Amino acid sequence: MQELMVNIGIPVAQFLVVVAAILAIVFPVIYVLRNPKESMRIIMGIGIFLAIMIILWVTASSEITGRFLASQYSYVTESIMKLVSFSITAGILFTVGAFILTIAMEVMNAFK
Repeated sequence: MQELMVNIGIPVAQFLVVVAAILAIVFPVIYVLRNPKESMRIIMGIGIFLAIMIILWVTASSEITGRFLASQYSYVTESIMKLVSFSITAGILFTVGAFILTIAMEVMNAFK
């Protein structure tokens, strides 16, 4: 039974994940193409999101400082530091943004 799960179950599960990922991309694109006027807010939101991500990437620091200068961290390159700096900044920014939007929406709903 274990051999069956490894030899058949895992490849089938991987195939289904790939199919789901493809469909998760294809169906929204089809919706946007069929309803461009209704989808304008979605397109603008994606554009704003991409603009924020590009700004964060451009402003991310790639400088290797502190403990990462030690020889035990010789594998840490400038590109890794830039990716880590970008990821931390984006994570904090979007978490704070989501928190603020949640509070703002609740306040707006309270007054409706």
